[in-house]
Amino acid sequence: MPAKGLRTAAQTAPSFEAALAAASGHSSDELLVGAPKVLALSIVWESPQVPPPVLEATFSALRTDLDASKLFAGQDDALPYRLRCVVCYSSAHYCVFALSEEVGRWLLLNDAEVTVVGGWVDVGNAVRSRRLQPSLLFYEATPVQEE
Repeated sequence: MPAKGLRTAAQTAPSFEAALAAASGHSSDELLVGAPKVLALSIVWESPQVPPPVLEATFSALRTDLDASKLFAGQDDALPYRLRCVVCYSSAHYCVFALSEEVGRWLLLNDAEVTVVGGWVDVGNAVRSRRLQPSLLFYEATPVQEE
């Protein structure tokens, strides 16, 4: 989906799922037979280096939870999806933020090291300060935990 479309749709859409559908031209009438264990979303940026306000608006539109029943027909009983991994681009390099179940925090993996970032807010701070462009997001179907 185009990053610009996501930013624009997120300003008026009632939910993250509605913004995704509007940005990608996807219709929620499309039938998905069987929910996949992993959903991947690709964000196509206007240029390899976007201005900070553009990066901020796009990252702010992202959510860590996704409801497949709002994206596809026939998925009323679908498990909720949780963001597990974000592949980012910057200056001809890629890095990955991955949610570690072991550590309970987001990790940043790059060419040289793995570091603990913290919570989702910390991921946002790292994305902004390093001018990383989220390009590929992986959501995993996650069973609802009983409390």
